[in-house]
Amino acid sequence: MKQITKLLILATILIAFGCDNEREPRRPDFRLSYENQIKRDLMVFSQTGLTPKSVLKSYQQSPHTRLYVEIVDGEVRYTTDDRDSLRLDRAAQIIQLIRQSVRAYGKLQNMALVFNLLDEPQIKICRTDKCESLPLFSFQKTDDYADILFPYVPQFLNIDSRYKDINSLDVSWESKVEQLVWRGSQTGGVFDATNWKEFGRSKLVLKCNEIPALCNAGFSSYSQVTEEGMLAMAGEIGLKERISEPEMMKWKYVASYDGNGWADRFVRLLASGSVVFKQDSPFYEFFYSSLVPYKHYLPVKQDSSDLAEQILWARQNDSKVRIIVKNANEFVGSQMRQPMVEQYVYRLLQTYGDLQRWGDLGTAI
Repeated sequence: MKQITKLLILATILIAFGCDNEREPRRPDFRLSYENQIKRDLMVFSQTGLTPKSVLKSYQQSPHTRLYVEIVDGEVRYTTDDRDSLRLDRAAQIIQLIRQSVRAYGKLQNMALVFNLLDEPQIKICRTDKCESLPLFSFQKTDDYADILFPYVPQFLNIDSRYKDINSLDVSWESKVEQLVWRGSQTGGVFDATNWKEFGRSKLVLKCNEIPALCNAGFSSYSQVTEEGMLAMAGEIGLKERISEPEMMKWKYVASYDGNGWADRFVRLLASGSVVFKQDSPFYEFFYSSLVPYKHYLPVKQDSSDLAEQILWARQNDSKVRIIVKNANEFVGSQMRQPMVEQYVYRLLQTYGDLQRWGDLGTAI
């Protein structure tokens, strides 16, 4: 405790929340269909509570990739040993989203929290009495992890503007290209000369090369690839021209495939005027429980083996596909706007704070 307190005193940044003098905080009043995710994520702590020891241990386990936060009397204080610029940006964005939520919905009780600044979840579910479930907020997880889901801040801090960006091109349904489109880079692991064909995104590109009349997919840059892997990929599939997300709306069908876990563009694509072909995936975000295949998106097997079949189905059922697009747009409009995300964050932290015995944390900073 003394060590973490010393760190906080030396490296803490204070951000005062206070009351917004220009307007009273509004009360949470949106009916969020995915709010039960909070209960599911915090269930493991409902009996044991959130002890000071477990919170501090969660941070100390990996201080170079985690963010320690205290909310004390309307102020937020935080520190991290991380020095990666991308992750430091995420840390600042987490604080900003908390700040926006408090300004919108009111002051939170005192609490301490730890955030994972990496893409991948970190806390495996504890299945024996020899391990301990540590509280850690993460952007995604699978059913094998006990991380507490928090909105992916690079996207959800200003989500409404991202919806506007992806719909910046006014393209009628009738004028859209009747193909599937995807562009991206190699994420999900390290691609080398022996394994690159095993990744989901590679299987998508390879499958689309077999059915070019139905699908236009390709890598537009190299990222997590060894030099040998790059040579192997260049010799077989190469790179294709980049297509921005707004430009993808010229196609009727857009793909969402896993990278380092979930595909963060998924919710933006749901807000577009095209239908989303979503790869089956064990990874999920805080709102996924509300989504239904064939109602909000079209599912595709992880290995893309049914891709041609699904595209042909979409072509033959154009009126049904348009209803799927409409349902996806309505879901985003009624559930995923900025005030709704802020309400989710507020209720999540409020519920989390109720489980934490703040008095046990000792003297506040």
